[in-house]
Amino acid sequence: MKAGTIIKTFKSQKGREVTIRAIKSGDVDGLLSFGNSLIAEDTTVLLSGEPLTREYEETYVKETLKKMEKDQKIHLVAIIDNVIAGSLELRRGERRKSHTADVGISILKEYRDEGIGQECLKIFIDEAQKLKLKLLTLSCFEINDRAMHLYESLGFKKAGTIPEAILYKGKYINEVIMYLPL
Repeated sequence: MKAGTIIKTFKSQKGREVTIRAIKSGDVDGLLSFGNSLIAEDTTVLLSGEPLTREYEETYVKETLKKMEKDQKIHLVAIIDNVIAGSLELRRGERRKSHTADVGISILKEYRDEGIGQECLKIFIDEAQKLKLKLLTLSCFEINDRAMHLYESLGFKKAGTIPEAILYKGKYINEVIMYLPL
């Protein structure tokens, strides 16, 4: 996928205009702010710990753009009022797993419950089919009922649970593995 490609524009359930597009080199500062907002919130995503640095984000964007050119990865952002409100990654498996991809999605707190995540996942399912992938997988904190409901509404099924796989706010939380045959 080409950097900066606009995939879709739509209105969120709260009437905000949302543009879904592939990341581009100019997104470093926006992605840095997005990632650090999630870290500061300490929400139910794996991104946690110390704030990210600009150097880290520059390297990440550069490497991701190279992988996107080779159809090894898709990284989309949801833009609202020139702010990155959501981030979505599809990471293609390698070798014997090249027919699969792992999905990651996160939405900033102030933009949740607007249907943005659902629309983004539908786009990912469509893009995965264009790449002729056969299976999508993802993992989710077991306590994240809202996310699991969304995934199940789009056809994802639970493959299993890994007990106490995630340390979250001082407690060990189960990780749920989900999959979607395409």
